[in-house]
Amino acid sequence: MYARLLPRRAAPAPLSALVVSCLVVTAPVLAATTAPKVPIASSRVTAVTLYRGQALVSRTVNVPAGTGELQLVVDGLPSRVNGSSLTAQARGNSGLTVRSVRYQRKSTSKAANPKVAALDEKMAELRTDRQTEREYVRLLDDKYKVYQRQMGFVAPTAKQEMAKGVLNPKKLAKITDANLAAREAIVTARIARRAKIRKIDKELRLLSRQRRELSRGRHMSSRQAVIYLNKRRAGRTTLRLDYLVHGAGWTPTYNVRASRNGRGVQLEYLAEVRQMSGEPWNGVRVTLSTATPQMSAESPLLGPLWVGLGGAPTKVRHRRKKRMSFKSYASSQNRIRVQQQRLRSRPSRARAGWMMNKLAAQGQRMELNADRAVVRAGRRSVKASEEALAVSYKLPGKMRLESRSDRQLVKVAMLKLQADIFYEAVPLFSSYVTRYARVVNTSDLPLLAGSYRAFSDGEFVGKGKVPVIARGQDFTIGLGADTQLRCYRELVDKTDETSWGSRVQSFDYRLRIESYKRGQVKVRVYDRIPASKTKELEIKLTKHSRGLSSEAVYKRDHRPRGILRWDLKVAPGSNGAKALDMTYRFEMKYEKGKHVGRQATGLMRVMEKDFRAMSR
Repeated sequence: MYARLLPRRAAPAPLSALVVSCLVVTAPVLAATTAPKVPIASSRVTAVTLYRGQALVSRTVNVPAGTGELQLVVDGLPSRVNGSSLTAQARGNSGLTVRSVRYQRKSTSKAANPKVAALDEKMAELRTDRQTEREYVRLLDDKYKVYQRQMGFVAPTAKQEMAKGVLNPKKLAKITDANLAAREAIVTARIARRAKIRKIDKELRLLSRQRRELSRGRHMSSRQAVIYLNKRRAGRTTLRLDYLVHGAGWTPTYNVRASRNGRGVQLEYLAEVRQMSGEPWNGVRVTLSTATPQMSAESPLLGPLWVGLGGAPTKVRHRRKKRMSFKSYASSQNRIRVQQQRLRSRPSRARAGWMMNKLAAQGQRMELNADRAVVRAGRRSVKASEEALAVSYKLPGKMRLESRSDRQLVKVAMLKLQADIFYEAVPLFSSYVTRYARVVNTSDLPLLAGSYRAFSDGEFVGKGKVPVIARGQDFTIGLGADTQLRCYRELVDKTDETSWGSRVQSFDYRLRIESYKRGQVKVRVYDRIPASKTKELEIKLTKHSRGLSSEAVYKRDHRPRGILRWDLKVAPGSNGAKALDMTYRFEMKYEKGKHVGRQATGLMRVMEKDFRAMSR
């Protein structure tokens, strides 16, 4: 190599000259082989699609002029970006062909701080001192063990000398005192050394905290997208870069305002946005979606469910076996559905498909083994999954959503809907009457499940929840208590008779409604009589001054459980002597000597089960 650098027929040069010549000649060669710096492309976030737990961010990337194979780097991706979700695509007839997109992290650091270097030197000295102290403590521990073994030798020797009658008490006391003094000195020194170690650790923690404050922001990690493309046209153009980010999502919420004429409601559809992706979204088009990104495009393969027969359980095992309640049955089935929905977005189709089959087998096994009563009671508690309701709301205009921890409200739509106003009275709970609005969703938007805040005459009256409402479906919204209506319940009379070994009790009640409103209102009044599932106790409604509701769902589901409902039209001025009164009577017939109160107390669990089944 050196011979090629020297002129022909020249005398050999000194070694130092050869080295200089080599450096001079090879320096340009090294510079020529250095990889060219990849340009950082300018970009900005232009659109965001918010899902329930993440967001799809779209950036517009500026591609410089020129043709041929190009490589661009998009810097400044957010801290919570999903690197595997990067995709890029050209716009229209831009003459671009995207070859590939790659995600990378690049570490960067600022200039060293002399204060940080001084702290590092001080911390290194303290760590050395701590290690030295620890070695001394280990040495003292070994010495302590040696003196313990010496005391083990002294005791048998003293016992042997006592047996021979030649014990020297002074000599034994001297040895014992010396051993105890040495052990005391070791313990004292060990305590001092460990105290010094704790002091060093405390000082190290203080210096470490100071160092973190001084070096904050000096070691950073830049997240980048590297785009390889082919450009056939020479002019400037743009392409779109999409990626998913975590730490973002939205939840529907509503403001409901009743109109003053009582003929409609104004439903303000809002989105409570959570934006902690690590990058600000300024001047972006926002779309709210309930879809699941990265969900598999194919349905998993359904495999067979093989079952077999086992031996009958022994009586002991049968007693110990705990029967499944309808509540645990329903919660288990709902949990299986949620887990299956999450598995739909797994990248491994084969693995996710088997897990979904396994979960489905667990649900079917519960169906096969659960009691008929449990299945019937829990079927209403098994919630319908919302996975099929995938909707998107494109919000008008451009928005600004900063990356911060607090929630941000975004208006989705303002809906004016016709409403049928009615009232519900439950005098067993309170004399107040609650106002409701039965609304039909006549808009083009389905409404997702979420909480709402109700306002009446401009005043906040309470909170509630809206279920999933499809287009054209009706739903009910509570609008708080109305102070211009009252409903009271009174036990008027009670009789108790015994005839031919049977005990018959009759109860007379009166319900009174008072209205101070200017117009006629529709009021639903609810009350109840006892209900029984045993033939030993016969309960029947024998008299009522006004007919019960003829609504089909009430007659099928609630009336057999002893729930009474009246659908009334209350005229204006129905108060005082003109108050609307209703009366009813029911009888209970059972064997003499029985007691109803104890039975009612013992059936609290059955009452709770029925209540939860009705409220689903």
